[in-house]
Amino acid sequence: MESPKLRRCVDAIDRELSRARRHGHALSVLAVEVPRPEVCPEEDTWEAQIGATLRTSARGADQFLPAGGDRWLAILPETPHEGALHLVERITRRVGDLAERVGAPILLAFGIADRHAAGDGEGVLRTAETRLVLAPSL
Repeated sequence: MESPKLRRCVDAIDRELSRARRHGHALSVLAVEVPRPEVCPEEDTWEAQIGATLRTSARGADQFLPAGGDRWLAILPETPHEGALHLVERITRRVGDLAERVGAPILLAFGIADRHAAGDGEGVLRTAETRLVLAPSL
């Protein structure tokens, strides 16, 4: 059984997929895995910090949603693959700044899928998650 957070992510992807296909626009989905460092604030504080860091890295039209555990999902309307890569670079810089403030290294993994990856939101999410690649330590 999938979690309510994951269901909300899949529903949001389905809505954006429908919109992107209807208007012929690009759509990228970025899976981000950010395990909580050992030396770190409490879990609730960590989730708030990493959520704020991810959201401030994105544009106003982008959605960052917690997907459960250490995973976050970015839904990037009208964004081709190259645009998603630019977001990865911004996130990496900002999480690097957070790592300095926390005083501990932070691991990041990213996976990108576009609207052509699979037929529905669940398939796009699965594709992004299977493409998760560990970024250099920050």
